[in-house]
Amino acid sequence: MGPLEITGTPRLVLGLVTGIAFGFILQKGQALKFHKIIDALRLRDFTIWKLIFTAVGVGMIGIYGMNGLGWQISRSSRRSSPPTCSAA
Repeated sequence: MGPLEITGTPRLVLGLVTGIAFGFILQKGQALKFHKIIDALRLRDFTIWKLIFTAVGVGMIGIYGMNGLGWQISRSSRRSSPPTCSAA
């Protein structure tokens, strides 16, 4: 178990708070409106694209920062070793 791993009820609460915050940001950015989605797909309005690229950029900076601080970020705790391929 790494330093960033949260289990139990705190994990559910963190997920709920993160989901509400994400929904609020989408709502304030008007990314959930039908005409905004259609205009984004037709490359007329770049609001949704800006929102997506900002989220990706913030995520990359966050992961890089946590890695720089020495925090280990595990991919999954379910698999202990990478899958192997055996030739028959």
